[in-house]
Amino acid sequence: MMSSWTAQATVTASLTAFLYEGFTYNAVYLARVLPAVDLDSEVYPRLVAFNLAWGLALWSYLRTSWADPGAVPEEWHDFVRRAGVALRISPGRKEWQPGQATMCKFCSRPRPERAHHCALCHVCILRLDHHCPWINNCVGFNNHKYFIQTCFYVLLACVVAFVSAFPQLALVTQRWRMILHGGKGFSLGLAPTDEIAFIVFGAIAMFIAMFVTPLLAIQMRLAIGNRTTIEDNYGGSSKPFDQ
Repeated sequence: MMSSWTAQATVTASLTAFLYEGFTYNAVYLARVLPAVDLDSEVYPRLVAFNLAWGLALWSYLRTSWADPGAVPEEWHDFVRRAGVALRISPGRKEWQPGQATMCKFCSRPRPERAHHCALCHVCILRLDHHCPWINNCVGFNNHKYFIQTCFYVLLACVVAFVSAFPQLALVTQRWRMILHGGKGFSLGLAPTDEIAFIVFGAIAMFIAMFVTPLLAIQMRLAIGNRTTIEDNYGGSSKPFDQ
């Protein structure tokens, strides 16, 4: 089970990456690197393109993290009490159970179809997909859309950042390789701290893109097939909604 400290650490790491990439692109790349290579005319269009994608990514991330993922509402439990024995309640199993309320063995309370228990949040979530440590929240019925948007916009921001900055990243990296191999290197008129921050920025953007790409591909496949990550592991049982 994830500790509170671990959960806070992963969220802090996520937000730090967001802020570092945004600050470095604007304050180092746009404000210092581009003018140093005589590309002042490119500052404004790249500023708009990156910050639009970055802002949408951050907004989607916060919506996913702060939203109620879809905890089973009290209205459902009121309905169960009113229905009484007329409502069929089946034991929860790792298979499709269409049209059936199931009993949660952890909460000892009935839950609607496709709801599952999160062992980290200690609550049943409607259409639970998974618990994401990077947002410290479940991904469920209420915030699954925002989670997919987060993956998409984060990937878009990383692609825009890395592709637009790649020529200058290659130039600065080449300069530091020459220095590390004992050469004098050529001067770009930038402070060494700016150059190092810029290289780290490119490495982080590439790493995040490599991490998010397969995640987004999986989530899109599941969304198109109307499945969750949990339901995708049901094995050979067919999805009842296709019948």
